[in-house]
Amino acid sequence: MKHASHSLVINADDGALDADVDRCLLELAEGGLLKSVSVLATTSLLESFVKAALDCGLGLGLHVNLVDGRALGGPYRTLTNPRGEFLGPKERFWILAQKGAIDPDEVATEVRLQWDRLVAAGARPRHVDGHNHVHVLPDVYPGICAALAGVDDIYLRVPDESECEHPECAGPVGQARALVAQARWLPEGWRRTDRFVGLKFMQDPTMESIEHLAEVPAATTEWMVHPGGSTANAFRRDPRRAAEAAFLADPRTATVIARWGYRSLRFEDLP
Repeated sequence: MKHASHSLVINADDGALDADVDRCLLELAEGGLLKSVSVLATTSLLESFVKAALDCGLGLGLHVNLVDGRALGGPYRTLTNPRGEFLGPKERFWILAQKGAIDPDEVATEVRLQWDRLVAAGARPRHVDGHNHVHVLPDVYPGICAALAGVDDIYLRVPDESECEHPECAGPVGQARALVAQARWLPEGWRRTDRFVGLKFMQDPTMESIEHLAEVPAATTEWMVHPGGSTANAFRRDPRRAAEAAFLADPRTATVIARWGYRSLRFEDLP
């Protein structure tokens, strides 16, 4: 189905995770389809990745990390152990947040440190989301809002994709829906795209997982991707990460997206 013209932000998570992932993201950016990356501000590769990403014209945002590695601040009472290490894995953190065991003030402190480090590296972040979707969790989201009070004209990811029926989609989708059901949940000056996809594609990186974009148009859509295999963790060792990269690098993908009437843009380029 041919659309008049719709905006699609293909946004890759985990910028600055490790050298292999970063190399993949930069290659995809040079290929022209990937326009945006969510960056981990807690790693040693931050500065080098941001410089290379800006040279490629990528739009950048903050990928809030409260799960893996060391915090920039702390040690915190509810976010880290006494050594300043986050309390991952993600399943444990999700349980803690849903039980009300996370201090939003600590979240605010850590998120502000991450935001400021990303800015100091040269980025002008225009979107925010969460590593393992932590940003939509109870007490985490209020902390993020407090940390970024006064920051406007940014996009917030809302990971609600009704087409994904995989069990792993239930958590982020449910939390996203609970969040947007609250009154005045989105701070003034913040925005969200009209549609979000990517959970289904993450489980099955094939054309079938995104073909619903052709049938149900939206003015603005974020497509979350995780291209790039590496040894960083089990998620990145999954062969589907390499399959995502191959899919995005395939010229036929760009051709199909254009035929559906989508323009691939950065968040800052959205109308």
